[in-house]
Amino acid sequence: MIDILTTLAAAAPAASSGAFNGNFALGVAGAGAGIGLGLIGMAAAQAVGRNPSAFGNILTIG
Repeated sequence: MIDILTTLAAAAPAASSGAFNGNFALGVAGAGAGIGLGLIGMAAAQAVGRNPSAFGNILTIG
């Protein structure tokens, strides 16, 4: 068990030395999710604007 921990501790600085690491990928994934949810909200608002009587069918939770 100690051998594994020392190997991982020795490899950690080399793994995080790059400029684009996991933090950058996580940020891009979060931005993509935010843009996607924004597009869904935009489309729902446009649909209600075009047909206000469909409000209950478009913007219902549950």
